[in-house]
Amino acid sequence: MSSSLFLTLKDKGDLHLASSLCDGLEDNDIKQVTILLKNKKANPNVFMPLNGITPFHLVIGNDSEVFAEDATKLFLQYGGDPNVKSADAMTPVHIAAAWGRAKILELLLSNGGDPHALDSDNCSPFHYAFQEEHYEIRL
Repeated sequence: MSSSLFLTLKDKGDLHLASSLCDGLEDNDIKQVTILLKNKKANPNVFMPLNGITPFHLVIGNDSEVFAEDATKLFLQYGGDPNVKSADAMTPVHIAAAWGRAKILELLLSNGGDPHALDSDNCSPFHYAFQEEHYEIRL
């Protein structure tokens, strides 16, 4: 077996914290998310192989746009990368465009998000905004 198949203790810890972040996001618990980021040094960019995404991808599509925006601000404050890729090479910018989250998209772009990034289907965030008829999205 290849040594790359084995997770280090740090990797396991990072995955556990990322999973806990996802729990906080699913519960709309901004206090839990804040504690994990600030005190536990959780990384919102950790790729979770079973899901094919990071917590940063998950937060964008949260049912509550207000919560999603607040959590996105926290993620950016604590090292969130607006260009982190999912298993299919989508970024949080792609997700925000697809969901029509204009305020979040503006935050991501103003923090270095790439509006020209291509996913594994060679689609940019603009393609998803147009496909989902979010014509108000400006990239």
